[in-house]
Amino acid sequence: MSVRTSRRRFGTAWWAGAVVTALALIPFAGRSAALGAAAPSNGGTFVLAVQQDPKTLDAPRMTLADEDEISNYIGAALTVIAPDGRIVPWLADRWTFSPNGKTLTFHLKPGIMFHSGRPMTAADVKATFERDIDPATASPYDRDFLSSVASFEAPDATTLVLNLKQPDGGLLQTLAIAGYLQPTDPSAIAKYGNEYAQHPSSVGPFLLKEWLPGQSVTLARNPAYKWGPSFDHQGPPYLDQLVFRIIPQPTSQLAAFQSGALSALLSVPPEQWDTYAKNPKYQFFQTVGPRVYYVEMNLKNPMFQDLRIRQAINVAMDRNAIVASVFNGHAVANWAPFSPLLVGYWKGSENYYPFDLGRARQLLSEAGYTLQGGTLQRGGRPVMLRMLTRSYEPFTDLAQVIQAQLQQVGIGTTITAYEVTTDLAHLKAGDYDISASSYSWSSDPGLVMRLALQPGGALDYSTYNNPAFTDLSRLYQTTISSTVRLQLMQRMQAQYLTDAPWAMLVAEVNGRVVQSGFGGVILNKATGDLLIENAYVAK
Repeated sequence: MSVRTSRRRFGTAWWAGAVVTALALIPFAGRSAALGAAAPSNGGTFVLAVQQDPKTLDAPRMTLADEDEISNYIGAALTVIAPDGRIVPWLADRWTFSPNGKTLTFHLKPGIMFHSGRPMTAADVKATFERDIDPATASPYDRDFLSSVASFEAPDATTLVLNLKQPDGGLLQTLAIAGYLQPTDPSAIAKYGNEYAQHPSSVGPFLLKEWLPGQSVTLARNPAYKWGPSFDHQGPPYLDQLVFRIIPQPTSQLAAFQSGALSALLSVPPEQWDTYAKNPKYQFFQTVGPRVYYVEMNLKNPMFQDLRIRQAINVAMDRNAIVASVFNGHAVANWAPFSPLLVGYWKGSENYYPFDLGRARQLLSEAGYTLQGGTLQRGGRPVMLRMLTRSYEPFTDLAQVIQAQLQQVGIGTTITAYEVTTDLAHLKAGDYDISASSYSWSSDPGLVMRLALQPGGALDYSTYNNPAFTDLSRLYQTTISSTVRLQLMQRMQAQYLTDAPWAMLVAEVNGRVVQSGFGGVILNKATGDLLIENAYVAK
C-alpha cells in the first residue's frame, strides 16, 4: 500500500504516552552542530527526491505516498502532533468536546488566508470536508478518515462543529492529516474546475510554483503564512523554495545527493551509512522508522483460506536473514502489523512466528500438500504463486529473498515487478497471489489497521474479514480512555497474529543525511522523520 500519513508533523501518540526513542540519535557533532546555531535568514532552495511521479495534488483524490509528501507542505490541518507527541492547535485556536463525546467544536485562528489571498472561514473547512466525503469526489481515504462524522456545521466564520455518529477516541489525531484533510480553496476550484488537481490552493507554509510532470514539483514560500503551530518559528518559512525532484531509483538519488543536487537524502542505503555518519560536515540521523515490509496474501486464493498455509508462510520467513541480506542490518525483525515506533505496539508480538522450516513443512502437510522432488504439490499439481512487487530497491531484492525462502519449503513463485501505480492497481483488483509489500504509517495504528484489515477499507487488498477483529477495531475507535485503547490495541494485534492474514517481515531503520550548508533541520523522534519547515541556508 502507498498511503503515508502527514510526515512533517505527525507524531505517533494519538494519546499522551511514550514514544520509541532508544535507537534515535542526535546529529553527529562537528560542523553540523555549529550550523544549527547559525542565525536564520531568508533565502535559498531545499531540494528533496521522491520516487513517484505525482498524478494529482487534489488532496482528497491522492493515492500515492509521494503525493502526500508534497501536499503536506501545501496544506495545513486543524490539529497537529508536536514532536513530543502532544496534540496541539494549528489552524484551530482551541476545541471542546460535548459531555457525551458526540460533538466536537473548533474555534479557528483569525487571519488565515488561502494561497489565492482569500480569507479562510469555517464554512470553507465545512465545504472541504463535505467534498472529501462526497462519493462523487471518489476519495480513496478521506471517507474512512472522517467516517465517524455525521454532519458539519459552521455557525459563524471562525466556529466549526463536527457532529459525530459516536465518540471517536482518535479523531483529533485523524484531523491532523494535513496532506489529505487540508482546507481546499473554493475560489481555486471554481477557477480551475477539473484542472484543480494541477493547481492546488490551501493554507500551508508553501504554495505551488511550478509542476513539470516526470521531472519536479517546485513550491515557493507563502509570505502570508503566520499561523504555524507553537513549536515552529512564527512566520513564513526561511527558504525561498522547496523542490521535489522525481528520481525513482535509490541509486540515482544517492548519486544526486553526492553531486550536491539534493539537499537531503531521506533514505541512505545501509552500505553508505558510515560515509556520512563519520563525516562531521554532514548531519546524519538514525532511527527506527515508520515503514514496514511484509508478505501480503490474497485471501481470495483458496490456498490461503486455510490458516495452516498462512501460518506456514509466516514460519518459513527467516526475518533475521532478510534484515542482514536486504537491509544490511539496518532493519529490525517485526511480527506486529505496524512499526515498533508506534505507541500501542505490543512487545508480546515479537517472535510470534519463529523461523522453523520443519514446522512450515508440517503445516503444509497437514493442509494436504506433499513435497516431491523439492516441489510442493497438491492433487499432482505443483504450487506456483504469482508474486507482485515494485520495480525498485529494496522491493526487488526483498522479493528475490522471499522467493528463495519459500522455495525451501517447495513453494514456487514467479516475480512480476511494476511501477507503483500499476502495482497498486493489480493489488486492488486482486490480480495476485502474494505481494512483497510495504507501507509507512506514523500515527495511531488503529486507523491504518482499519483501512487495511477491515472489509471495504481503502487499503483492503488481502480481503481479510474476521468479525472478531472488526468488532475490536470499532470498539477501539469509539473508546476515549487511553488505558482501554491500549488494551484493545494489544487484543487487536493478538487477533491479527492468530489469523495471520499477512506475514510481517521487518521494520526499517532509517539513516537520513542533510548537506552541510543547511541549519534548522531536526529529527522528529515521534515519527522518525526529518522536520525541514524551519530549515535555512547557513551563512
